[in-house]
Amino acid sequence: EPVVCVAGDLTVKVNELLPDPDGSDGGLEFVELYNSGTEAVSLDGWGIMASSSEFPDEPQFTFPGGTQIAAGGFLVVGGEDVEEADLLMSDGNTFTLGNGSKNPDGVRLVDCDGFAVQDTVLYGDASKPIEDFALKDDLDGVSMAGMPRSGLSVGRSTDGADTDNNERDFQANMSPTPGSANGEVGASSDGSEGALDDGCGCGGKGGPGDADSPAEASAVAGLLASIALFVGMRRREDH
Repeated sequence: EPVVCVAGDLTVKVNELLPDPDGSDGGLEFVELYNSGTEAVSLDGWGIMASSSEFPDEPQFTFPGGTQIAAGGFLVVGGEDVEEADLLMSDGNTFTLGNGSKNPDGVRLVDCDGFAVQDTVLYGDASKPIEDFALKDDLDGVSMAGMPRSGLSVGRSTDGADTDNNERDFQANMSPTPGSANGEVGASSDGSEGALDDGCGCGGKGGPGDADSPAEASAVAGLLASIALFVGMRRREDH
């Protein structure tokens, strides 16, 4: 269909992305958008940029005419092997997500009116220094979401919720849920617990290693009880 440009009003957000699929990345990467507004939004001529150094002047992926995202709805742009994709990337209309070789990597959504920025997500390994200061978030800073492990995604803690602080808004190590609501860190798409033995949630909710986790609280309580019992026995022996 012909492209009819409608400028954005900042209601469409990058909601989830899979930068490092299991095995070969080819055909399995995806970016999910979410419309947090109350009306459908035309994405005709909008674009997605992805970079590990600096964002290009024009998007690598452009939405075709007739593309809309419903109010409260999801839209997935993915490789040829992403079964849930609403739009497939193809030769000449594709992006490649960085997978953490250096900090940060980024994804940006722009509209059709002068490529005005609608949303930017930076992500990387919080334990490593920032190297690509040319990549900026929506506040012209370098706030980063966590870099997920292979096969896991990074997504918003609450679908569509955006404070322009990627570290606060996103969690890493989610089970991928393209086209549907984001899950908990370490939970599979059916809501069951996942087998995450390392890594972090890196966002608004605590993940493995959280000092206030139930397992650690139980261990501390048990240690204190043992110490109290030992002290009580020594006091009885002294009398």
